[in-house]
Amino acid sequence: MPTEDKKLDKPTNSRKYEVGTALDFNRQYRDPANYGEILGLEDKPSVIDIWNMIGNDAQAHQLFTALKLPLKSVNFDILAGEGDSGERDFVEWALNATARQGGMTTPMRTVIAQMGNALAFRIAPFEKVWHAIERGKYKGYHTLHKLGYRPPSTCTIRADDNGSFNGFVQRAYKGNNYKTVSLSPQRSLVYIHNFDSAGLTGMTAFDTVYKNYLNKLKVSFFYYAFLENVAFPRTLVKVAGDDPEELQALLDKARMLASQGILGLYDTENIESYESQRNTRDYQSALEYLDWQMAKAVLGQFLDLGTSGERGSYALSKDKSSFFYNALEAVLGDITEAINNYVIADLAQYNFGMNAAFPRMRFKPLNDETADAVLETYRQIIMANTPNVTPTFMLQLMKRVEEILGLELDPLAEYSDMEYWEILRTIPTAREHLLSRESRAGAGQNPTTGQDRNENNEGGGGTVTEKRTQAPAAKSAQEQMSDELSIINQMRAPETQRKPRRRRRFDRRLELSDEFSDLGDD
Repeated sequence: MPTEDKKLDKPTNSRKYEVGTALDFNRQYRDPANYGEILGLEDKPSVIDIWNMIGNDAQAHQLFTALKLPLKSVNFDILAGEGDSGERDFVEWALNATARQGGMTTPMRTVIAQMGNALAFRIAPFEKVWHAIERGKYKGYHTLHKLGYRPPSTCTIRADDNGSFNGFVQRAYKGNNYKTVSLSPQRSLVYIHNFDSAGLTGMTAFDTVYKNYLNKLKVSFFYYAFLENVAFPRTLVKVAGDDPEELQALLDKARMLASQGILGLYDTENIESYESQRNTRDYQSALEYLDWQMAKAVLGQFLDLGTSGERGSYALSKDKSSFFYNALEAVLGDITEAINNYVIADLAQYNFGMNAAFPRMRFKPLNDETADAVLETYRQIIMANTPNVTPTFMLQLMKRVEEILGLELDPLAEYSDMEYWEILRTIPTAREHLLSRESRAGAGQNPTTGQDRNENNEGGGGTVTEKRTQAPAAKSAQEQMSDELSIINQMRAPETQRKPRRRRRFDRRLELSDEFSDLGDD
């Protein structure tokens, strides 16, 4: 800690006077003559090389598909920033609205999948194209018309003198003309895979996959040559003497055998097939080993279980597949940071000013290991006679079950927000519940619905002093579930007729529940 007489000076703005560089001259070269482009000096396969490998090799195609498909199916939320004044709702609309509604012509799910191409091609460049909204709720706002994907084979990354990102350059045909286009950082969105390790040139596990693919081509060449010899075996001819004319005559006969299938031989002549001592298993083992090495490069060994060259057990594959999905979620974390910093931040600032609250994107887990626990908890609660849970917890649990099973479970969908608020006011807060005599009434009181199952309205002392006068009527499974899930049975008047309303989801309900809980605690 600095003392009062020796206070630390505040840091100065040293961005313009940065003395170091992020460029690794052993691996990268910055071409100052051509827009400051970064060129890799390592012997790496090009984007076209990797693309051709994926198109020609089944194992490479399987690995690429295994990496891409989870990214194409991922779901995401937009979370509000501190002091949000409408930024979250606008960003959510901008990323999810259809083109006819004024949103992007490139769906966000497609953009995320295209960013996943960097797992194989190192970079995924996009051009940000903006437009003003002409109609609807957000008329006059500026939003993205599209995030235009630019093929990595046509693009190179630009860097400034310090080695920092400075946009990218694309060289390609536009119409009938070959053009070179330089895009500034403000108009660029580039996801660079493994930027933390390899800098602006990126790095991909498919570099290693490609080296094994080249070895597979060599082994395959010899394998198919061997099969050709098996189908058309070599022929060995022998004569008893050393007369070259006899040997030549026998060779001519052997050639006739290949075309006519009938041949006569003297006792002194012999024709036999020459077979290799190898067999197909030698080559197949080599190919299986190379496939295994390709799978290891992307942590996808479990994909080869069940094949002829499987290695490991199915019990072990569960751990490996979990680690594979964890690795993909780490990639999604990098993609999230790119979208939050270079897409969502622009949408917020361009429309709400420099002091805008920045929303952020959050992806749902690819491998939800808590799903079984959530379903088991839900089953235990609905089967219990007295589920001792709060309404807010129940609604949160039901939302998770809804996400896992893809169902609509909202028991309060027919009520408006105002009616729902009035219902919440009749439910004791956690503090009131702990101080109430019903909370000390043992199993006789249902804290969720408020129903006195022993119908004696007595509590305290931890015991129930009066038995039920009669057994309750049998109820169907649907009725029992309704009793357990509904927290408004005690307030519902049978004679009240309400108009059916449009079904709503839980998000607004949970906000109201949280607000009410905060009021109760105060």
